[in-house]
Amino acid sequence: MGAAAVVLWVLALGWLVRREYFRPPADVLLDAALTIPPGGTFLAARVDGEQIGTASMTADTLADGFRIIARHDLDLPFADRAFHLVSVSDAEYSRDLRLRTFTSRLTAGDEPYVITGAVTGDSLLTVRAGPANSPPDITLRQPLSGPIGLAGVEPFMAALHGALAVGSAVNARVFDPATLTLRYDTLRVRQDSVFIVADSADLDSATGTWVPATFDTLRAYRLTHLVHGLPETLWVDASGFVVRGETPAGAAVERSAFELVSENYRRRGIIGVARPAAWPALTGPAPSGVPGFTGLRVLLEGLSLGPDPGYLDTPWQHALGDTLETYQKARDTLPVLVEDYRLPSPDREAWALLTPGPYDGSDPRVAAQARRVVGSRARSVAAVAALIEWIHANIRPDPEPNLLGPREASRVLDRRLGDASGQAVLFVAMARAVGLPARPVAGLLLSGDRFHYHCWAEVWLGEWVPVDPALGQRFADPGHLRLAVGTLGLPAALAPWIGRLRPRVLSRENQR
Repeated sequence: MGAAAVVLWVLALGWLVRREYFRPPADVLLDAALTIPPGGTFLAARVDGEQIGTASMTADTLADGFRIIARHDLDLPFADRAFHLVSVSDAEYSRDLRLRTFTSRLTAGDEPYVITGAVTGDSLLTVRAGPANSPPDITLRQPLSGPIGLAGVEPFMAALHGALAVGSAVNARVFDPATLTLRYDTLRVRQDSVFIVADSADLDSATGTWVPATFDTLRAYRLTHLVHGLPETLWVDASGFVVRGETPAGAAVERSAFELVSENYRRRGIIGVARPAAWPALTGPAPSGVPGFTGLRVLLEGLSLGPDPGYLDTPWQHALGDTLETYQKARDTLPVLVEDYRLPSPDREAWALLTPGPYDGSDPRVAAQARRVVGSRARSVAAVAALIEWIHANIRPDPEPNLLGPREASRVLDRRLGDASGQAVLFVAMARAVGLPARPVAGLLLSGDRFHYHCWAEVWLGEWVPVDPALGQRFADPGHLRLAVGTLGLPAALAPWIGRLRPRVLSRENQR
């Protein structure tokens, strides 16, 4: 009897250990979801200490899940003017943060651009996008291999997975409405610290402004991750709400009391960003062909590259300190070390790096046109040249591009009209359709003595080679400075990187 009692005690102890430490992940997530309190936070968006907008995040509990609403009001420069961008996303999740439905509205003074989406069984995402009072311009059906979240929900995922401990990491699949792309994100917890933030405010009758009244002490965790190839730092509390966020371009968001974040800003009025480093639209004739220089050294003044700026390195450019060098790397217009392979590309690693989106080459009309353009060309370099030449000759520049809506390859093809982002999206879709791994990229373009925000593409030819269909450049010239990967040159996508960046040309290497 004593032995039996000991055996039963050991079995019971083992069952308790298994229940507490070896539980199925789904059960752990469901219990963790119950610990996320409903509530909201308010943050001031600043550049160099000057407030340029506000942000907020609200989480509400539903009978069987969560509703998370994120809003950004930002004053941004774009297309030779400053305007007020309002972005609101409203998403519903299950208790373990599986996205169910969402609505995202982008407004910049004109008719709102609305993006809606729904997930069916973690296997299919259906997205529709277009002006608020018109039929959708874009309908996208993206197969999924598991649950996803909306961009911005990653800190909540880290909190749910219990990953808010120094040295831990969490992987997440997120959908970005600004670019209609699905990306894989890895957040790493680097350190923890204590923040003191204003919890309430009083109105100062002498100045007519709100001032801090009480303060709260918060323990926060520093999370780092790459967004479209660029680093972002987030400090979040134990529930996943952001306390502070920072980007390399000097933009930051800081949590505070509602009155300090919003009321003082509204009383002062929308000020706009009056000192943009580079207007995001070409303002004159676009350059064509290879410019009269083969190399460029640019000081990225105001951009905090960090101790390891390798995320900006490509075979065509190199970051050293706060300086970015670009190279022509060409002999007789053919880049050195470029691999000319037979289509389709067999390189699985290159295909694995591609982000799914509205340019995955699956549209039958885009694929058919790509095959007609490439014709009997079976080699990669010839196919790239044919696609660049056809797009440059047949897609007219859009005189009034939509600054808010994402681009879809089939719509650009049907209209035979597209800005730089639209032409890049069409090239990427056509290239993928014929077996060429390709992706859109965004950054700065030097035209004359002025930099512009611009979008072009990279195609895999043994290395990622820059090409610019909007300028008809089979191999993009050294005036292209790539900053982000898998995104477009649109204000909604570039907002985190429009800050204190002031590019300045240090030297040019002229052709001999």
